[in-house]
This record gives sequence, structure tokens and C-alpha cells, in this order.
Amino acid sequence: MTKGILLFMNFVEKKIMNWIILIIAGLFEVAFAFCLGKAKLVTGNEAYWWYAGFLVALTSSMLLLIKATQTLPIGTAYAVWTGIGAVGTCINRNISFQRTNQFLEGFLYYHAYWFNSWFKINISLNYHQIGNDSQY
Repeated sequence: MTKGILLFMNFVEKKIMNWIILIIAGLFEVAFAFCLGKAKLVTGNEAYWWYAGFLVALTSSMLLLIKATQTLPIGTAYAVWTGIGAVGTCINRNISFQRTNQFLEGFLYYHAYWFNSWFKINISLNYHQIGNDSQY
């Protein structure tokens, strides 16, 4: 009985840790979009530093996404990852580049995020209800 509880607790800890890793991966997605935007605005050696930051953030984001999908369903993880990236990039762009967000643009970002999340999570849940135990 105790061994079963310990195995269950270990599984829950891994799941919670992978959700945290997934959130951090989404934040790295925001970082690589920010670096790419900054690199577009500058020239010379400064642009290369922004491109280097882009590559580091991109690599970190992908590796963390891969780690998170070890216990989380890929559809759910991808929906959350892209949602954090899309909303975070929109917010970051408006703050960092002093661009005012128009109502329609914000409205579309919000609904695109929720539609994307709902669609991917729904597909993932339906696939698992069919009886397939795969992660896809």
C-alpha cells in the first residue's frame, strides 16, 4: 500500500514539475520573439547579439517543451505553449515597442488563443477516449 502511494506521489510531482517546465518554455517563446523583433530594428554587431539571444531562447524553449511532453499529452502541451507565447508576445510587444494595442487586435489575439487551446485539448481528449493510449 505504501509503495503504491509513493509511486502515485512521484507521478504527481513529475506532472506538476512538467507543467512548471511548460510555462517556462512558453516564456522562452516570448523571449525568442522579442529578440527577433529587436534584431530587426538594429544593425551591425548589435543585431548579431539579438540573433544569438534568439537562438539561445529558441533552443531553450524547444528543449523544455520536449521535456514537458514526457508526461503531458502533446496536444495539451502544445496548446498551452503556443498560447503563452502568443499572448505573452502581444503583451511584450505593446510594452517594449511602445505600440498601442488596438481593441480589434487584442480581441483577435484573445480569441485565437482560446480557440487554439480548446481545439487542441478537445482533439487530445477525444483521441484518448477512443481507447488509444498514445501521447499523440
